[in-house]
Amino acid sequence: MRIVFIVNEASGHGKTAWASLERTYCGTYDVYKTKYPHHATEIVQQLAKEHEPICIVAVGGDGTIHEVVQGAVGQRHLIVAAFRAGSGNDFARSYVAFTSVADIKAWQAHERKSAHDIGVVNGEHFFMNNAGLGFDAYVVDLANRSKLKKWLNRIHLGKLSYVYFLVKGLLTYRTTTVEVNEQTYERVWFVTMSNQPYFGGGMKLSPHSKTDDGMLECTIVYQLSRIKLLALFVTVFWGGHTRFREVTQLQGESFTVTTHEPMHCHVDGEAFIMKQSHVHVNSQHRSWQNAHN
Repeated sequence: MRIVFIVNEASGHGKTAWASLERTYCGTYDVYKTKYPHHATEIVQQLAKEHEPICIVAVGGDGTIHEVVQGAVGQRHLIVAAFRAGSGNDFARSYVAFTSVADIKAWQAHERKSAHDIGVVNGEHFFMNNAGLGFDAYVVDLANRSKLKKWLNRIHLGKLSYVYFLVKGLLTYRTTTVEVNEQTYERVWFVTMSNQPYFGGGMKLSPHSKTDDGMLECTIVYQLSRIKLLALFVTVFWGGHTRFREVTQLQGESFTVTTHEPMHCHVDGEAFIMKQSHVHVNSQHRSWQNAHN
């Protein structure tokens, strides 16, 4: 099968990872280097038109992989793989990711694949990990706009950036009222839809999520003081937050969230302002393929 590498040299350790791959990988391959946001999606969409089986290996962080998967949704002749190189790597905790040239060669011997669900927000934004409204998206936005995150990534401390901006965001974020499937929740910190357990570089936000069951898990955190929310985030790393009475977790094929003001939103760590008052989120069952050893 044809191998194509899509490399984001600006992501975490992407440049270093690609230098190592280029030096040690002896097979035939094509390589594309991303030059701007969403470029990886455009590359994959062009590759999809060739109608030949291709294994696309994303070399970068979760953001790069997110872009590759967006282009591969519904394309049965495309198989997505990831080479661990970014600062978050929530993807690698629930999906198969290569860590060496030996892993790639082992996969090529059998070319196994597994099908996974994709989450969809308002019919246009795809997520393989999670999508959130509220405080979690606010923290992601703070981190993405900061030079500190880039500096921490360069010195291999990228995981600390989320913790730093979480504490910073606690001081300034305002809670709000939302409805989830017509149930009202007040003083809401965040609403997160999960397709897999992990979030924010290793936090086990949704312990029971599975990537191939056709379901999403909705986590609602509300009516917490700032201090108690900080305590909650300490327990998220092992899933202890689910015992808090201010945490509600729901499961379903789709959810509708109604808001009363524009809210910070993120889709697999890509932050933006959601201006629509009705946000519909659903799961597309087994709509993309991951290389599987």
